[in-house]
Amino acid sequence: MMRDLKRSSLILIVSFLLVGLISCTPPIEKLFNKGLKYGSQGKFYEAKQEFQKSLDFNPDRLFKAARDCLKLIDDALYKRVEKEVVIHLFKGIIYGNKEMNEEVIAEINKGIAINPNYADAHYLLGCAYINSGMFNEGIDEYTKAIVLNPNYVEAYNNLAIAFYYNEQYKLAIDNYDKLIELGYEADPLFLKYLAQHR
Repeated sequence: MMRDLKRSSLILIVSFLLVGLISCTPPIEKLFNKGLKYGSQGKFYEAKQEFQKSLDFNPDRLFKAARDCLKLIDDALYKRVEKEVVIHLFKGIIYGNKEMNEEVIAEINKGIAINPNYADAHYLLGCAYINSGMFNEGIDEYTKAIVLNPNYVEAYNNLAIAFYYNEQYKLAIDNYDKLIELGYEADPLFLKYLAQHR
């Protein structure tokens, strides 16, 4: 039972970063990977077109990773964050697809060195740490993301799961309650496991 929770929760934690785990048809994946490549080169308009094509290919399909990448691009294009930061994040995501965790962490840290106040960078670094089995570091980064953006529901979700893995059940419950309060649709399986510790 606990093994099932860990398996499903880990997929939730790294879904943004490890887009290779997302099952998608090859044309969508090809378009998405092309978008990542363009993004890592700072060719944001071209990247945006590829991510949009991946979404247009099958509009009924929720492809969260493409939507998240479009947000990064918009943040760079609308100067909410430096373009160099987003380039490093895209490079990190590409390394994540190749399961090169040390390189992921290094690239995202390069972005954070440029702008330590970008919540998405801390969120992605938290994902990278969790994927590397570094739960305390992941918790720290998710917490920084939430401090920078108190409505960051994905960070609350992953923070709750990380606390659960660390057997810090009260903190897991508090963070999961916060994301529900923010209007996030709760995972019934995770709620079931949390209920055992209320």
